Amino acid sequence: MTEAELAAFLADVRAECDERLAKLNAVDPETLPVELRDEYEAALRNWTTLRELTEGDAHEFHLAVCEELGREMTVAELRALLGLTPPQ
Repeated sequence: MTEAELAAFLADVRAECDERLAKLNAVDPETLPVELRDEYEAALRNWTTLRELTEGDAHEFHLAVCEELGREMTVAELRALLGLTPPQ
């Protein structure tokens, strides 16, 4: 993955995070059934953490995984590893 591809990937991830966070922030967790509140909080934490990844963080993560695999990762593999939906 080139630097430009990684930058484009990160921009897509940030856009997806923003979309998910907007949906989560539109929900008042107090209105959720008690059994869903932990799941809601975990989702909010996870999307927030992913949104805060810097380009340097993403690059280091990508390099580490590629080294472990012994080959270059595809964008689809990276998205799947991060638990993201396929691009639309």
